[in-house]
Amino acid sequence: MGIKDELRALAEVQRTLPNKRAALVDRARREGMTWREIAKILDMTEPGLIKADKAWKERGKPEG
Repeated sequence: MGIKDELRALAEVQRTLPNKRAALVDRARREGMTWREIAKILDMTEPGLIKADKAWKERGKPEG
């Protein structure tokens, strides 16, 4: 696999990450985790996580 193929594969993985993160955050919240707990695990700030989650929901992306 050449470098261009590796970069394309990385780009594909990166495109799926926001949907996967949002689905897992939704699940974690349903299971009772706090925004702070989730943010700490994801190495994000609590406000940053909430903002990202709100933006994802406003776009209406399917769970991935």
